[in-house]
Amino acid sequence: MTRRGKWWGIFVIVLVLLAVGLTLLAKTLITPERIKAHLLPLAKEALAREVTLGDVKIGLFSGIRLDDLVIFEKAGDEPLIRADQAVLRYQFWPLLQGQVVVDEVRLENPRITLIRLADGSFNISDWLQTTDDSDAAVEPSPSPVSADRDEGQAIDLLVSRLAVGGGEMSFVDYQINAQAPYRYQIDNLNVEATDISLEQAFPFSVKARLNGAEFSVDGKLNPKDRAGQAAIQLSDLDLTAFLPYFREHLPGHLGSLKLDLTLSVAAQEQSLSSSGNLTLRDIAVNLNALPKAPIAQARLAVDYDLLYETSAGILAVNRMRVDLNGIPLDLQGELTGLDKKTPQADLQLSLTDLELRSALNALPAGLVSSLQAFDPAGFVTARVELAGPVDNPQGLLQRGDFQLTNLQGAAAGLRPVLNGRLQLQGQELTAEKLQLALGEDSALIDLQIPDIFAETIAITSSVTADRFRVDPLLETKKPAEAEVSKASPPDSPPAQVSQEVGPFDLPIKADGEMRIKQAIYQGMPIDNLLLLYRLDKNLLTVETLSGQVAGGTFKQSGTVDLSRKGLAYQGRVELSSLALDTLTRLFAPRAQGTVLGALSLATDFQGRGTQAATLREHLTAEGDFSFVNGRLTASPLTQGFADLLRLAELKDLSFKDGSGNYRIRQGQLHLNGKMSGQDLHLTPTGTIGLDGGLNLDLAARLSPHLSAKLDKKGKVAGYFSDEQGWTRIPLTLGGTLERPRFVFDSRALKEQAGEELRQKLEEKVMEKLDPSGTSGEKLEPAKQLMKDALQGLFGR
Repeated sequence: MTRRGKWWGIFVIVLVLLAVGLTLLAKTLITPERIKAHLLPLAKEALAREVTLGDVKIGLFSGIRLDDLVIFEKAGDEPLIRADQAVLRYQFWPLLQGQVVVDEVRLENPRITLIRLADGSFNISDWLQTTDDSDAAVEPSPSPVSADRDEGQAIDLLVSRLAVGGGEMSFVDYQINAQAPYRYQIDNLNVEATDISLEQAFPFSVKARLNGAEFSVDGKLNPKDRAGQAAIQLSDLDLTAFLPYFREHLPGHLGSLKLDLTLSVAAQEQSLSSSGNLTLRDIAVNLNALPKAPIAQARLAVDYDLLYETSAGILAVNRMRVDLNGIPLDLQGELTGLDKKTPQADLQLSLTDLELRSALNALPAGLVSSLQAFDPAGFVTARVELAGPVDNPQGLLQRGDFQLTNLQGAAAGLRPVLNGRLQLQGQELTAEKLQLALGEDSALIDLQIPDIFAETIAITSSVTADRFRVDPLLETKKPAEAEVSKASPPDSPPAQVSQEVGPFDLPIKADGEMRIKQAIYQGMPIDNLLLLYRLDKNLLTVETLSGQVAGGTFKQSGTVDLSRKGLAYQGRVELSSLALDTLTRLFAPRAQGTVLGALSLATDFQGRGTQAATLREHLTAEGDFSFVNGRLTASPLTQGFADLLRLAELKDLSFKDGSGNYRIRQGQLHLNGKMSGQDLHLTPTGTIGLDGGLNLDLAARLSPHLSAKLDKKGKVAGYFSDEQGWTRIPLTLGGTLERPRFVFDSRALKEQAGEELRQKLEEKVMEKLDPSGTSGEKLEPAKQLMKDALQGLFGR
């Protein structure tokens, strides 16, 4: 053996002997009793709490193990922190090379009780305060060690394994309710990290149960690069347990809410990113604003991908889909200036092929119950751009595009369908050539709303069509009350009287027009139908409703006050040369073919109410009418007239023309007219009730042709004839339109017969006094005396 080899052998033997000696010395001098005697007082002073320790085992080359460590509450004998065992295992020889190699750091069954007191302080507030004071008092200064060493001389730290097993943490909160504090529990806490180093990334995992919900985190940390990543999972967390902390921010009562999440987080020195999904399920809440629409068993899921650049204050929303019970909404874009007072948004919202029927089924039944009867269906696709400062939500709306595909709903036996596009520019909503289909008919709609956020919405619209059937729009079903009354038993309570509609307070201001080249009503064409209207402050003004129909024209204007119960209306109607046969076919089908001619009419009307009783009481009107080529045939009126006078010719009445005026008061139409025909003249005066009742004086005059048939022997008619040979027959018409009743006016007959007889006697006497007719002036006093005598006689 060489001399150098001997020296190395001696050196190794000395080191071994030194190690054995140190071990024996540690076993002899560093006993558990001595450690506890020196360590526990220092711990008590530092922690300001009682500290107890069970067995202590120290291996100079292996590590330290502490058993039954307990730190008590500051005042009392309840444990604050306790652990069954704390273990530190390290390697001795690497210490001589400037390396700290820890084989294991393990904490077994730690249990921590954290308490918030009624005054808001915690049972460890003194520790937190001490830390804050120390940080504030001590000025940062360069470490002597770091100042004397370069990076190559720094101590390396490597921990092979860090583990916490079976941990528990309890949180008790007396601040919200001092009498019944809220309690929360983390148990089955297991933490593990391996190959821990300050110079490279190392993996870690955390598993626990939070109030019974499974929770786990798996990831990597890189202290040198100040980076890390983690995958986080949480399932079935009942958030109602935390309700005391956010109840005041809820706009209602929360009954149930559970949380599931699966997400990943990655942190760099200048950025933070996260992606994954978060699900709120079993949502049961009663909103204050919707007390009749409770939300039950709802589900809200969010799938996202976010990137936050901390240095620039920019949050990039690469992907976000919000799904409420199957209703999806996509969001992407970015938020900038998050490090400033007013962040800015640049976002895009999108809704793709939303099926309306499924969407309504997904919403709370109470919220959409009023829509269910309409059975809405169809698809909606929407794109909305939001940009601007986030503190002005209305100003964020920049542009939008809404595509409606077969959007439809049922109402009054109809199912209109909408197709087309709505466009949004700022706060202005417009639509061009929005197609409305109703059966085989269609119309185009142009729409403009300048400000959708205005307190009073202004709407301008235009509806055009080449051909459109209006029958479906005007059809009405029988009132339910009538059907009920037919089926109700005799002793059932009376049906409730229908109430008048209104009043209405509509936050709408509108104007528009409707132009239909040919509208069809009950098979009758109405050409060039035009409607011009406006609505302002609940007053609907029909500027013009006009068209060409039945060989003539019509025009109407008026107003309807929607703010009054039963509505209040006034207006003017003008008809020019409308075929009466067509009108009766439309409005009185049972009288079709019985009334002919061309009618012209002008009337001013006003009234209130939509129910029959109110109408009769408040409807008033005044107007003039005229007609040409009139004819009445095969109706109860003509049949009754012919039967009374026993003239078959009167079953078909023809009039060359007619005219008159009328007024409506208290449910009665007061008529004053005149009708002239080849064989018959009528001068009707009197009333026609809106219920069909008749009370008219007809003052009929028969032509000489009919007079001869009425009185073939000529013994009677002569007393009722005028100078042209027309026979005057005073008649009254009573009954109803369906069952008219004609009677002679006996008083008028007597007066008329007396006058005719007086004239005949006067003529006979004059013939006797002056046969030649040449003594007119001489006999004038005698004529006057005779007239006075005859008038007195027939007057009596």
